[in-house]
Amino acid sequence: MKIHNALGAEASVDTHRACETPICVRVSRAMAMLDIGKTKLYELVGSGDLEAIRIGRRTLILQASIDALINRLRSPPTQSNSQR
Repeated sequence: MKIHNALGAEASVDTHRACETPICVRVSRAMAMLDIGKTKLYELVGSGDLEAIRIGRRTLILQASIDALINRLRSPPTQSNSQR
């Protein structure tokens, strides 16, 4: 797709980028992805388990922090020396 920048020069836009995994998602999308409510989502943000940013009045959750949370929850518990 071709567009014109502020100086009138033609520039290309990669329309395939919109199909890539987003860097951040809205709170409502993060709630749906994790199948949790708003209160639990904000508890996870408050505890540092999820990372959120603000852009204007909108709160966005970093996709990388959602992925990291899922990976932490999926990993098997480590055995301590006392359980041997």
